[in-house]
Order: sequence, then structure tokens, then C-alpha cells
Amino acid sequence: QKNLRDVTIPTFVNAFPKSLDAGLGEDFYILDAKLHDPKKILSYPFRLEGYMVIYCVRGRIKLNVNLREYELREGMLFLNFPGNIIRINEIISDEEDGFFYTCVIMSREFVGNLLLDINRLFTQNISFRDTPCIELNESQKALLHEHLNLMMSVAQSESKFKVEQVRAILSSVFYFISGVWEDKASENRHNVSAGSGRARMVFEHFIQLVTEFHTSNRNVGFYAEKLDLTPKYLSRIIKDVSGRSA
Repeated sequence: QKNLRDVTIPTFVNAFPKSLDAGLGEDFYILDAKLHDPKKILSYPFRLEGYMVIYCVRGRIKLNVNLREYELREGMLFLNFPGNIIRINEIISDEEDGFFYTCVIMSREFVGNLLLDINRLFTQNISFRDTPCIELNESQKALLHEHLNLMMSVAQSESKFKVEQVRAILSSVFYFISGVWEDKASENRHNVSAGSGRARMVFEHFIQLVTEFHTSNRNVGFYAEKLDLTPKYLSRIIKDVSGRSA
């Protein structure tokens, strides 16, 4: 893709003015920051070499993730996986200072040392892959806020075991985020009829294939061929079972 840039975690962190931040080497950062001008690395498609959680505190932005446009606004959460191609299209804000957010950025190695399998936790969730931005309700916002505040405090502390503490809190955050997406997916599955057993089996096989090939193949035709189905029929099954488009 033209002008695509691979961006390291330190480069990304240093691109924005921050009101509060803490880091653990170059593998983990948490920061409260603002974005008022999508220049520098953000004016081009970029690929971040790490995981990223963004919680919007105030303002709105429109961004592309793998060529699909989403809007991230106050009270919404965005989760990025390594390999995603991101571009900031527009900042929409009533505030002169722009888009305010809390951001947690982690290397593959840091996440790999957590007591969870993050790929299994998220890649099997069709709702997450279809919509990496999700709106939180009031209780979810309060719980996430508590986690982020505690994570910031521990990362800034002189605690002897702060790396282990941060990893524990981060694991809790990932389980929390996965639960939010699963709740949304459950709402969509609630009305699926009991007679759709074969469709459910096809869908589960599709999820297994996506888990295996999602980093290299995003075309529904690829998965339809492996399932010996037409792309149109597979798309209909995915829509019927999950409530989401392929």
C-alpha cells in the first residue's frame, strides 16, 4: 500500500503531547494524551508494531482500519492488533484542544507473557473482527476507568514487582474487553432459530479457519472455497448466525 509505514511503539508514543504517562522500557506504555492535528505518522497509513487499547475521553475521530472506516467517540473503546493498517481520516471535536484519549500500548513480547491466550480470546469473536470500536455503558466505563487509573499508578510507582502487577491488571483489562464484545455478540445470537444447527456448524468451522488464517487472508472467498461453499452462501450464514456481515 502506498506510503504505508511500519511504526515502532516509542515512535508512536513520542508523536503526541502527553499530560500523564508511564512506561516499562519500550515494551509497555500507558498515557493520557491529546490529538489535534493528524500530521506526521498519522497522515499516512501506518502499521503499529504492537497491541493498542484506546479509550476516548472527549472528542471524535474517524479512522480507517484495514481500509474500513470507523468513528471513535467519547465513551468508546478501540482495540488494535499488530498487523492492522490504520489511518486517521478526520478529527471532529467541539473542544479547541482536539481528541483526548487514554492509550495503552504493548509489544508482542509483553502481551505474550500475560497469563492468557490473546489470539484465542479475540480472534474467535466475529463481533470484534467486524467492529474494533465499541461503545461502553456507564458501568463498563467506570470499571475500565478504575483499571486504567490503577495501571497508571502502578506503572509510575517504585514497586519491586510492578511489571508483574501491570501484567495482572492488563490481563484483567483484556478479559473485560473480550467480555464486552462477547455480550454484543450474544445479543446478535439471541434470535437465531433452533433449527439452524448446520449453519452453526459451518459458522464454527469458519471461525476455526479465521483463527488460523486471519493474518494472511481476509477475503470471504478464500474461506468459502475451503468450506466448499459459495461466498454468497457463506456470507448469509455468517449474517444469520452472528448478526454481522462478513
